[in-house]
Amino acid sequence: NSIGGIFDAVNVGFGAFVLMFGSVIVGERNNELLKVLFKTSLKLGIIICGIKGIVFAALSKPFAILFGAEGALVGEATLLLALYATTMPLNAITQTFVATYQNLGKLRYINVLYVFSCIVFPLCCSMLLGPVFGSTGVWLCFGISEFLAVTVLFTVPWIKLRKISLDPQHLLMLEEKDSDAPKLSIPISTLSEAIGSSEAVVEFCKANGVDSRRCMLSGLCCEEMAVNVVT
Repeated sequence: NSIGGIFDAVNVGFGAFVLMFGSVIVGERNNELLKVLFKTSLKLGIIICGIKGIVFAALSKPFAILFGAEGALVGEATLLLALYATTMPLNAITQTFVATYQNLGKLRYINVLYVFSCIVFPLCCSMLLGPVFGSTGVWLCFGISEFLAVTVLFTVPWIKLRKISLDPQHLLMLEEKDSDAPKLSIPISTLSEAIGSSEAVVEFCKANGVDSRRCMLSGLCCEEMAVNVVT
């Protein structure tokens, strides 16, 4: 636990990073940027935590001795740490998924996932493999549980959408946006253009069924923001 706590900080950091920046992006309803964040964090998490896992496995014996293992316990602890090291890139995937789902408000789903990955999967693995392989069988539950959790995270969207895809849009089960929704684009580079933008906004809102009061407020808000930006 002491050694794992030190090295797990990187994995937890990935989750905290995605959670913090993702909350801002979700608040802005920017699904495109959320997908970029998810994809980038997933890729970097696997690479960095994979390298960390290799280093961790290579140094597992010195770590065991450093933290007080002696005699036969050195071999036992070395094996445990080496097995645990293999779970690190898998855990980075889980952390990224869970943090993003948390931002999207899919709390029931990730709570159920945590119950299975932290209790049900490890318990079943220990009960099945422990009697056969002894303590090694119990330690294998780390890797197996992480693998099963990642498998669930990928297969649930595939089952729901009835297609296998690595597109973040599908993996995060994001709702498809209506690409045909009406849009307004006003190029602004001067103060006079910014001040005149309110009329176009008001007319656009009226044409799309917005009531007169909100049409006026929308025009004023957009004009004020445009002026501030140009200034």
